[in-house]
Amino acid sequence: MRHLCRDAVITGTAVMLATVVGLLLPRPMEGLRFDLDNVGVAAGLDEEGNIACLATYTDTGDRLYTSAHVASGWTGWARLTANGYELLPIPVTDPSRDLAWVDLGRPRVIEFARPILGETIFVIGYPVFGGAVGRGLNGPVVTKGIVSCLGRGWFMFDALSAPGSSGSAIVNTKGQLLGILSGVWDSGHGVAAMVED
Repeated sequence: MRHLCRDAVITGTAVMLATVVGLLLPRPMEGLRFDLDNVGVAAGLDEEGNIACLATYTDTGDRLYTSAHVASGWTGWARLTANGYELLPIPVTDPSRDLAWVDLGRPRVIEFARPILGETIFVIGYPVFGGAVGRGLNGPVVTKGIVSCLGRGWFMFDALSAPGSSGSAIVNTKGQLLGILSGVWDSGHGVAAMVED
């Protein structure tokens, strides 16, 4: 399995899918629903305060999630915003599930759900932030697929996932968060850690 972080090229297909499939993604309605604003870009900082890696984060209101393999060795975390950045504490990591998170001390704003074999899912993230945004992409990339395999604490899916997608959100058609993208098998199937209550 390849973990996805750093320097890769975003394809025209992914940009096209972001435009076409993004129109199909459910917008927030009543209750707790996922919105495209729930994903963003974080910079992991090394001991000197330099950017060690860029990664997609998923904001559930109460926590910011990304992949543990991306956050490994970070001494700080900065969430990139329209006005600069917001410094955050060092993320808690669970390497056994490849999850990392920071508690925000706020209420949760989206629902969690367990994935169901064969259900339609969307992968939402910022693959290779510098490459994507530097090439004129001003929002997240959204791709569509299905849950193709369930494991204990993880699941596989067939939606296109570009290198640099670690930390991306996997949501169902109800806008519920199913998991956080961890990597992609050589077969092209993505692997995600389940996010459970």
